[in-house]
Amino acid sequence: MCQDNHHVGLLGGFGPYPTLFLTEKGFYEFWNWFDSESWYPLGRIIGGTLYPGLMVTAAVVAYFFGKEIWTQELALSLLLSSLFSLATSLAPLITRPLPFSLFC
Repeated sequence: MCQDNHHVGLLGGFGPYPTLFLTEKGFYEFWNWFDSESWYPLGRIIGGTLYPGLMVTAAVVAYFFGKEIWTQELALSLLLSSLFSLATSLAPLITRPLPFSLFC
């Protein structure tokens, strides 16, 4: 079985599988998701050790646009992570001090 390594570097922090788990099982199951096969023999509490902001955002997008958007979950993952990066890059430009005072 071949693995598609084209998007591995782009999806380092946000993959589509946790988002799919969140949309299928719900937030409570996602938050208490325990994977006994990773970090053997201790296991890992997946929901408690992730940063769920992007996953919850993708789940909200899926809720409003319906299940047909999940046909391209990899594209949605790449799009949302890129949009959040863009917003982070533009935040200092938007919040810089004005060269004049508004209350003179």
